[in-house]
Amino acid sequence: MHFESKFESGNLSAVARKNQREFYIFMREDTNTFGLRQWFYYSVSNKKAGKFKFRVYKYSKYYSLYKEGMRPFVRAMGEDENWVQAGENVKYEYDMDTKSHCL
Repeated sequence: MHFESKFESGNLSAVARKNQREFYIFMREDTNTFGLRQWFYYSVSNKKAGKFKFRVYKYSKYYSLYKEGMRPFVRAMGEDENWVQAGENVKYEYDMDTKSHCL
């Protein structure tokens, strides 16, 4: 799989693959915010069929609507191409290793 954020508002900093189906995604700081990170925007291509787990790290906010059941918005190119809320088992929690919140 190929991750990319070389477009306006893209904020992908790094990606680490844990295994064939699970990826750790790290965000860059939001522009002109002195270190805040509260949203993500990146693309994924060459995706194989099946389910994948993405862990998005480096949120700086303690509270998020993800704690209340909100799901991320995604768009699959070549299909319907509309933005829809998707994802299973979405959790927003504090990660002791990175000392940040993650999704």
